[in-house]
Amino acid sequence: MTIDETKNLWFISDTHFNHAKLVISCPEHFDQHRIYETTEEMNADIIEKWNKFIGKDDTVIFVGDYGLNIPASQIVEHFTNTMNQLNGNKIFICGNHDKLIRKKTEGIIQWHNQIRFTYKGKNYCVQHYDFAEKPTEVDDVDVLVHGHTHSSNTISRVDTGHGSKIQNCVCWEAWYRPVNYIELQNKEN
Repeated sequence: MTIDETKNLWFISDTHFNHAKLVISCPEHFDQHRIYETTEEMNADIIEKWNKFIGKDDTVIFVGDYGLNIPASQIVEHFTNTMNQLNGNKIFICGNHDKLIRKKTEGIIQWHNQIRFTYKGKNYCVQHYDFAEKPTEVDDVDVLVHGHTHSSNTISRVDTGHGSKIQNCVCWEAWYRPVNYIELQNKEN
């Protein structure tokens, strides 16, 4: 995959649009909570925060888990309407909650399980799952990026079989905003 290096690069994951449990909080799954009266209020705030950081021409890698509790008959309309409100040229990675959305939007957008690319001299590997949960060969990778992990921890280490590497979690719950490529850690030890 090729990423235009003249464009600013952002990562975002686990927006969970329409997820009612996040409105009322769900402490058994999330260590931070969204405090809203309605899912509509939450959805509007996610869109506002996304667009506050991401410009219209920026590149955004969406690292999965778009939303939940969207009736199957409304998925395409909800997804399309929401994505049209969000800035950036989007690349989609399928999360564990995106299987039905992926199926319903097949032919409209391209979904990936994982992507690899070089951006500003660094090799990236991006997937929804933590690299300890879904191991992959990453010896030639400088920057590991994942979503899925609902925690305030933004970095952790993963054993690659040849040492360990830092992996970056860009889950919306961890950051509550998009993450710019400059913020990602890529040190090895």
